[in-house]
Amino acid sequence: MLQNQPLVKGSLAANLRSLLPNYAVLELKGHQAASFLQGQMTADINLLHENTSIFTAFCNPKGRIRALAQLFSFKEVYYLALPRLLMPDLLATLANSGRFSRIELKALPWTLLSIQGSLAMGHLQHLGYPLEGPQKWQSDSFVVIHHQSPLSYYEIYGDGSEIQDLWNRLTDFEIVSADAWQIFKIRGGIPEIFPQTQFNYLPQPLGLVQLGAVSLTKGCYCGQEVIAKMAYRNAGKRKLYQGRLAKATAAPEPGSLIYDETHTEVGSLLLAAASPHSGYEVLLEALVENTGAVSLCCHTPAGMLTLTDLTLPAHMREQ
Repeated sequence: MLQNQPLVKGSLAANLRSLLPNYAVLELKGHQAASFLQGQMTADINLLHENTSIFTAFCNPKGRIRALAQLFSFKEVYYLALPRLLMPDLLATLANSGRFSRIELKALPWTLLSIQGSLAMGHLQHLGYPLEGPQKWQSDSFVVIHHQSPLSYYEIYGDGSEIQDLWNRLTDFEIVSADAWQIFKIRGGIPEIFPQTQFNYLPQPLGLVQLGAVSLTKGCYCGQEVIAKMAYRNAGKRKLYQGRLAKATAAPEPGSLIYDETHTEVGSLLLAAASPHSGYEVLLEALVENTGAVSLCCHTPAGMLTLTDLTLPAHMREQ
């Protein structure tokens, strides 16, 4: 069904579709589901409404990120979408923490499809998606989440057979690989955590406060003490950066180390995706004093390569 086709030059403006099999959905329900989640995640569940979703983190007691997830709800049932490889660990962790709470947890057999382009709204309206385009919409068959910064695209969640039927109707959309969709997260400055980078990062350097994924005013949650101390002391010079590996011919692994001109380790890589122009666009966390004067290199399958076009994501430049 899906052919592994990379993005080509100029195709970010085209009508694109991709299955994202590397993502999974965890269902959480029960009388105490909301209060339980509030005590586990970094975001404030009170900001979650029928037509919205929220980005959030789950941390260990030291404030290090265990997983990042998109949270949405429907009829008092909560759903967490996250990388499939992190699902077993998060499911086991939440099950252990919630063993005395009135909650039920299970991994759903859902599939994620992503589409973007001028034809997307027309197809979604056939599913019942409102013309006003809410940030999150759900029917009995599908959940649609609309991401708008800096590129507009839609994530569609549903049962495998329903997604298959929808996929078969999207013949006017070009097929691109699942990896190609990482370019949208990189350009939006949206970090991801994978098994290689689990527990490597605190939320603040990744810009999670600016993204609304961390509340500094709600009550206690796992890792909250460490995260709050860092916030109120204004500590930490490590930040999230976008950049390019213009000469890369293969994607570096998440967690690949970043070095400065003195060969000192200053950070690591979170995401990499083939650019529609050339090389790879990347998202990294690093300690950088002056992006205009520093020279950084990243370890890649082709050896050490120079990082260029280093800049803070838009939501971090506005702080």
